Amino acid sequence: PVPLPTPVAPSNQPTSTQSADGKTASGEPKPQTERAVNSPPPTEFGLPDGWTPMNVGSVLNVNAEYINVKPPPRFDLSAAATGFLTNGDSILFVCKTNTGNEFKATLLKIDSRAVQNRCGIMIRESQKSDSPFLFVGASSQKIFAYRRDAKGELFYDGIDIPKADEGRPVILKFYPKDKLFALAYSFDAKDWPSFPDYVIPNSTQTLIGFAISSGSSSERVTAHFVDVSPKK
Repeated sequence: PVPLPTPVAPSNQPTSTQSADGKTASGEPKPQTERAVNSPPPTEFGLPDGWTPMNVGSVLNVNAEYINVKPPPRFDLSAAATGFLTNGDSILFVCKTNTGNEFKATLLKIDSRAVQNRCGIMIRESQKSDSPFLFVGASSQKIFAYRRDAKGELFYDGIDIPKADEGRPVILKFYPKDKLFALAYSFDAKDWPSFPDYVIPNSTQTLIGFAISSGSSSERVTAHFVDVSPKK
């Protein structure tokens, strides 16, 4: 794995002159309400029983819905958040208790082609911004894996999405491997490339689910997922 030496942040982060995006003229974040920091507001299409939306770090313009009007039912998640940083994450995490079984989901679409988007699935020890975690997901151009270990060190890796697969849904999964969870992805459900060094202990004390960030506190991203985990 490659240690992350500097914060992963887009080149177009808000400057000190931008104030309409939730920052003051000095560039400091405006104070947010407790709800904005800790939990998204309720929505018209509530999440299924057992699922909880969590704002990890600073997250704005949040929406988390489960759309079950026609099949397949999907999770539609939106947020503005800077993503994975060495000193702590800012992401929307929609999760449930980890059962220790395989978790698999399809990322149907990202409603933005910004290269700094990160939308995928995550296993996380807690809601703390510097919590150990494992993530596999995508932007419009790349597949990414991220991991923070118990020592607080952040690692990442990424590969370009082949031209033939650009814009296609991608299947993401965590699966048990010995006493660990490993990750993989696929565009056809047959070939499953992985990031072999990216693993996390398989524990039912962790949370598992969907995680998204837009790479910016002023730009919002929306991602559409379908949970296709094996039924246990």
